[in-house]
Amino acid sequence: MFKQSLIPLLWTLVIGVLTGLPGNTFPDMSFWKLLQFDSAAHAFVFVIFTFLWGVAFSKQRDYRFLTRHSITIAAVVGVVYGILIEIMQYYIFIGRSAEFSDMLSDAIGCLIGYFVFKMVYGAVLKSVKGF
Repeated sequence: MFKQSLIPLLWTLVIGVLTGLPGNTFPDMSFWKLLQFDSAAHAFVFVIFTFLWGVAFSKQRDYRFLTRHSITIAAVVGVVYGILIEIMQYYIFIGRSAEFSDMLSDAIGCLIGYFVFKMVYGAVLKSVKGF
């Protein structure tokens, strides 16, 4: 399973590192421009997160349940990861704050990633015996 999970794991680490950086390391923009960019960036990052983990889970063969429910599990893990990041930004990371809008954007990104995965892999997975 490690082989399938390497790229999603690296993406997960990139998200963790970037969200842990102090807020003053990012460019200063007006509040509304920042809010629009920030929300879109969060959603985009979690679309990729969910899609990559969905692919990795669907390709592994060690755990049938994980293979069978790959994208649902990936989306749920993504939402939980987004919430945990916001909690860590509030309590642990210096110069960061928790934002409900970020959690919502992360969850929307996971939902979009879910549907993108279904569009790309849905027919393939249905054709595999046992799905």
